[in-house]
Amino acid sequence: MAAELLTRRFLADLVMQTTRDNTFLSQTINDDALVLNNSVEIPNSGGRPGTEVNRASFPATITERTDTAHQYLLESITADPIRVRDAEDAVVAYNKGQSAVIEAGQAIMEKAADRSPFSWCQGNTTGNGNIIETTGADKVATGTSQTGNRKALTKEDILQARRVLMGQDMWTGATGSKNMLITPSQEEDILKIEDFVRADAYGDSRIPSGVIGTLYGLNIWVRSRAVVCNNSSVIKTEAASAAATDQDTAVLWCGRSVRTAMGAPKLFVNTDVAEHYGMIVSSELRFGGINARGDNKGIVLITEAQGS
Repeated sequence: MAAELLTRRFLADLVMQTTRDNTFLSQTINDDALVLNNSVEIPNSGGRPGTEVNRASFPATITERTDTAHQYLLESITADPIRVRDAEDAVVAYNKGQSAVIEAGQAIMEKAADRSPFSWCQGNTTGNGNIIETTGADKVATGTSQTGNRKALTKEDILQARRVLMGQDMWTGATGSKNMLITPSQEEDILKIEDFVRADAYGDSRIPSGVIGTLYGLNIWVRSRAVVCNNSSVIKTEAASAAATDQDTAVLWCGRSVRTAMGAPKLFVNTDVAEHYGMIVSSELRFGGINARGDNKGIVLITEAQGS
């Protein structure tokens, strides 16, 4: 019997790591030109003067406006160095060094996008009325490490958040686009809202731009990660460890209420490093973001309340 001849084909197309959708960042005030500073200061008006109808007493009382300075710090995001050995790169059909450079840049860009909504939302609280809780039927929690049930996002929850923005006088043309960042699980909730499904039936698809559609004047953006609150509806930090009781949180914001500064990734490539027998690749990015307003207007969160 003749021996069986086994063959193996090495493809030159490398399957790269998946990346999250960062296109929602287009709906902010762009401070990229300021990214090389240590901080960015945002002057906030101290308020408009009072008014009086048919003023009869003169001279009118004089007041002085006290403006405030609202600022955010720029931070450095770095990727861990990667070693690509010459001997290893020589025996594969694809360019491993080039792919390492690409993924180093992607990693820090994604990290900046992860941090952005957390940076915008600091200062929002249930007590201030700009964090509201979902009220829908119980559904199984789907976030990282989450267990138990959460209450689904409903039409009424979205309308309540929208009403908060209107009460802040932020639902105007001057405040820019109106947006909502949600998770895939929350998208499933929205797809059960008849108003959204009916609008989609008319063919107003905007998926190429990252927007899956509009609902009640809100551009809907879906991302595998938005903001996370703890089981007391308090915003966690982006770097906090995932917990079983975490609550995925949708973010509603006005495009001119948030500011983001993001530089271009700086790539570092050391070739022929003797003690590593190959090349070392790493990257760095300057980044910062904040709610442009010191009074936290223009952003409302809808957090998934604990279910039964």
